[in-house]
Amino acid sequence: LLEFLDISNNAMSGQLPDQLPPDLQSFSASNNDLSGPLPSSLGRSRDLRVLRLANNRFNKRIPLGLASAGALISLRLANNQLTGPVAYIWNNQFLQEFDVSNNKLSGDMPYSLMQRANLQILNVAGNSLVGNFSRMQLAPTNALLTFNMSGNSLQGTLPSSLQAMRLFSYVKPTSQDYSSDSDVLFKTTPPAFDISNTKLSTVFPDWLSRALGGLYNISNGVSTVQVRLYGNNKLTCPTTQAVTYEPYMFDVQKAFGLQCQDATGSMVPITQAMGYDAYSPTPGGQPAGNAPGGPSDGKKSNGGAIAGAIIGSLLGLAAIAGVGYFMYKKGQDRRNQYLSRRVPLTFNSAYDPSETSGQELTVTTGDAAGRQPYHRRF
Repeated sequence: LLEFLDISNNAMSGQLPDQLPPDLQSFSASNNDLSGPLPSSLGRSRDLRVLRLANNRFNKRIPLGLASAGALISLRLANNQLTGPVAYIWNNQFLQEFDVSNNKLSGDMPYSLMQRANLQILNVAGNSLVGNFSRMQLAPTNALLTFNMSGNSLQGTLPSSLQAMRLFSYVKPTSQDYSSDSDVLFKTTPPAFDISNTKLSTVFPDWLSRALGGLYNISNGVSTVQVRLYGNNKLTCPTTQAVTYEPYMFDVQKAFGLQCQDATGSMVPITQAMGYDAYSPTPGGQPAGNAPGGPSDGKKSNGGAIAGAIIGSLLGLAAIAGVGYFMYKKGQDRRNQYLSRRVPLTFNSAYDPSETSGQELTVTTGDAAGRQPYHRRF
């Protein structure tokens, strides 16, 4: 039985035979000069798990049967000349990689792929697919680390449900952390969120700045995900009332190159549009030091901060002294009240050296009630 066939990285040309071994589980023929249609038998293989035919000159349609190949895990058909629509319904529950980028595909976006809970790479860039971002709904639990829609024609607004992608909580593993074939995918295919050149026209979403802020924070300031948002897109600036404060926003803007289009049509940094201030990074702040009038404002801000710190320290010392004095006075009042209620003790003491010993001291004690004295020897 022939189950694994790899003829990649050769100079092979011509067409593949229409009938491939029926028990084939893994077939790789990438980086050749193969052409013609994909074998229709690929869509009838029940055990096919890996199909990698990227970087050839295959044309015509993707066999519809691949959409119901239940064991399929990895499908790489990038950089060919495939045409026609992509199957609308994909029922491959084990599918982890779907890459048909840079072909001539058309028709509707295959939304059902986003419902595949195990899918880690979804790359349909460089085609002529049409669709609406608002129809992109993820599986409740998903594994998406690469989401590349670039170069297609998509409308609508970016739904906040997209922030549930695993890529927004991705921390790059060390080399010894790659434990499976699916992990090794990301040694050559880094995680990415790419919606550039999709003709998108919408307001820059608040959830996206928050998601990127969280990603920046958990990755210790290292950009682990490629983010591309622009090209022919039009992301207009939000109002300052519609944004949520995010720490490290200036660093996040620098790491991911975040910009938006203001009312004049100019591209400006997202922090400027959101009203962040470098000295007090909250929306609606004053211009930063490098803005017009910034240096003088910055000096005033620094001087005011120092004066405020000094005054605050003095007030704190005064409060501590006041509390100490209050506790002292309270203790004195309680002591005086105790002494005023105390009953004086009355006693008589006589020191009578004993005649018998000549050394012992006898204390003769009597009380005010007239009881007989008693003697104690020391």
